[in-house]
Amino acid sequence: MPLRTLVSIAAALLLLVSAPACSHVANAAAPETGIQLNGSAPALQLEQDLPLGLVFNDHMGVALVAELPSALDTENAGTVDGYRAGDVAYWAPEHSIIVFLSDGTEVPREGLVMVGHVAVGLNRLADCVQNCPVRLDDSD
Repeated sequence: MPLRTLVSIAAALLLLVSAPACSHVANAAAPETGIQLNGSAPALQLEQDLPLGLVFNDHMGVALVAELPSALDTENAGTVDGYRAGDVAYWAPEHSIIVFLSDGTEVPREGLVMVGHVAVGLNRLADCVQNCPVRLDDSD
């Protein structure tokens, strides 16, 4: 059997195996998560974009991370010394929103700014592993 035929068969099998997993993300309704923003400059900037659909990925079971479409201004924003489950922070170097799933104190020296706290829907995020669509909205 020619190599080209084998490659085509392998590609078709891979598509058949991965299609159900891909369609689950595409067809699943994004859970809505209400966040209460804290009034900081980055939080006020984020508020203007809400509601906002993001795709989150698990970060070692401690937090979910999603890249924002654009950077937030963190000038004059305070840094974070620790976090609690449900806290929402902005990670400036990667323009990402982080939702913490547990309490902790391990934080980077610079770039992490607290913007709020999940008020509704944290339990719906607990099973996220990869490519989890979530709709962030203001809980007020």
